[in-house]
Amino acid sequence: MTLRTRNHRLAVQGQHSTALPAGDYLCLSVTDTGTGIAPDILARVFEPFFTTKPVGQGTGLGLSMIYGFAQQSGGGVGITSVVGQGTEVSIYLPRCHEAAAGQTGIAPVAEPSNIVAMAPHIAVHA
Repeated sequence: MTLRTRNHRLAVQGQHSTALPAGDYLCLSVTDTGTGIAPDILARVFEPFFTTKPVGQGTGLGLSMIYGFAQQSGGGVGITSVVGQGTEVSIYLPRCHEAAAGQTGIAPVAEPSNIVAMAPHIAVHA
């Protein structure tokens, strides 16, 4: 699994599969090298309560909640997958170019970064 952050500029509205307006975005991508997702299932992954897991092993809320968060934040989510090769989910959030209260300027943005997780299963708890 690879986590990657980058700055992303859309020059034209709808340029990306997320149909976002033109502008600057922060993109957080999670990529795996798993089994991938078949096209018929990929078309439904953002539907609330959609799951391919057996009853009791998943609610189907994960990706729909990410989609809702991104939309409410003025951003979007894109997903690509190739069966047998893996999947990438990218969250696009609008960049803010204004200084926060009490700051004299905008801090420089770091270069894109990658974080590679070596564990096969990662659980995150809030």
